[in-house]
Amino acid sequence: VIFFVTYAFGIAGLLLIVVPLQSARMEVTEGAELELLDSVIAVFDGIDKIMYTLVQVLCQDSFHAYMRVVLVYVPFSWVYFYAYIALACLVLMNLVTAIMVENAMDSSHNDRGLQLQEKTAKQNREIKELRILFTLMDADASGTLCWDEFKYS
Repeated sequence: VIFFVTYAFGIAGLLLIVVPLQSARMEVTEGAELELLDSVIAVFDGIDKIMYTLVQVLCQDSFHAYMRVVLVYVPFSWVYFYAYIALACLVLMNLVTAIMVENAMDSSHNDRGLQLQEKTAKQNREIKELRILFTLMDADASGTLCWDEFKYS
């Protein structure tokens, strides 16, 4: 799921971020600004590179230097990156929550089965004890209890 979110934002990033950066690159002819733009475009140019950069953004892994340069040429880029972080974190939280709920449900199901086994075992013990008790109460060993046998036991 996170792959598809990153892929969708990668495609959007190619259109919203890379195209304006490449346009700015064509306007700059020489100097330090040209080298800086080339280094930033190298990080974003291509779906594989922009997806890798988005994962770097999601992990908060030293992406701010690139973002500051991009912000100069694409002023709304902060919305793009923060929207990606928010949506990707939401997806990841939902995945973690789903895994935790599934584990809890499995554990609960196992507990119910164990409780049912314990209850059945307890009922079997009680029935066995009652059979022994009624056998002891049956004074004439007829297999049945009459009122006198019951009253005197």
